[in-house]
This record gives sequence, C-alpha cells and structure tokens, in this order.
Amino acid sequence: MTAKKEYLIWGGLFLALASFAIYSRIWVTEDAYISFRYIENLFSGNGLVFNRGDRVEGFTHPLWLFLLILLRTVGIDAHQGGILLGFLLSLSGIALAIRWKSKSS
Repeated sequence: MTAKKEYLIWGGLFLALASFAIYSRIWVTEDAYISFRYIENLFSGNGLVFNRGDRVEGFTHPLWLFLLILLRTVGIDAHQGGILLGFLLSLSGIALAIRWKSKSS
C-alpha cells in the first residue's frame, strides 16, 4: 500500500472518529444566545438590536453573527445553524490539518 493511500485511510478514520467526538459533545453557551436574540430581533423587524429601541452592538463576533443571519435567511433556525456551522467548521479544520500533514511528508 502506498503512503498516500495509507494517509487517506488513517485520515478518513480520524475524521470519522472526530465527527463522532464533536457530535457527541455539542453544546451551546450563553454568548450564543445573545447572538440568537439579535438575529430574532432582526427578523422580527426591530433591527440588529438586543432590546427594542437600544442601538448598541453587544455581540462579540460579527462574522459568526452574519453567517448565522445568512443561514436564518435560508430558513435554518439560529440555534441549529450555530450547531451546524460549529460542526462543519471543526471538521473542515481537521480535514485541512490532515491534508497539510499528508503533503508535508
């Protein structure tokens, strides 16, 4: 078996195990619920605010918030979208690390 095939097999196995580990430990922290409230207020017509009428930026991660807004625009709930994005981005990072390792050896 060639080294490339071996890396693909081990990389795929590792990715499968990592998928299970990530999926089995999914949780959402309190900071995420702040973002969810901003998103729900935006889609309720109140603007990107935490409290109606208060124009204060209270979210700490604009890129993540805007990605969740995009998912909410296509009909995916913000809570489920946050879990989905976290899962997909975690797996993407692992896959990139495996690919980088296979190219360097």
